[in-house]
Parts: sequence; C-alpha cells; structure tokens
Amino acid sequence: MSRPTQATPHSRDFTRYQYFAITLNSPVSNFQSKLATFFPKLEYVGQVGELIDVVEVRIAKEKLKIETNKVEDESVNEFVENSTIRIDEIKKGLEELREVETVEVQIPRIRTKRV
Repeated sequence: MSRPTQATPHSRDFTRYQYFAITLNSPVSNFQSKLATFFPKLEYVGQVGELIDVVEVRIAKEKLKIETNKVEDESVNEFVENSTIRIDEIKKGLEELREVETVEVQIPRIRTKRV
C-alpha cells in the first residue's frame, strides 16, 4: 500500500516577509481570486499543513513601509505626508471578507529541543 505524498512545507523568510494564517469558513471558496482583487500586495503562499481550511499569505516587509511623499509649495509652506500600510489594517481588511473566519499574524518563534 502506498502512502500519500505530503506537500513540502514552504520555508518562511521572516526577515523579508510578514506572514498571515487565515482560517476559511469553507475549504472550497473563491478566496484566492478575492485576495488578488482586494489585496494585490499580498501573496498567496498555500495551504497550512494538512488543514484544508487554513491558508497562508504573506506581504514583503518593504511594502509595509510604503511612503507617499506629497509636497505642496505655497511660497515657503511645504509639507510631506507619509502613509504606511500597517499590519493591523491588513488583518482587519482580511477579516472583513465573507470567506474568512479568523486571521492570525504569524510571529517567528525559536523552537526548543526536547532533551
């Protein structure tokens, strides 16, 4: 009897990306198409392990620090407006999608070896 092949887990790069684990209301949904439409800066990574209703997405940390410089020149009056995409805003936006049950921001943890 042959064993089912297991998908190789995606190796995470927490130095360059921020990851989100998303639990879907239904494993069969149009989540990927909505993700591409409403959150084009997020990248779909894939299913989390054997959990068919949990997926992982990521965003490059460089995109989290987008600065929009807007300069108005009224003689001497100049101002610069900085806007950033915040992690909590992404989480809140994802939670508003009908297909999404929960969103968890992934934090790197160092595993400890059992002795």
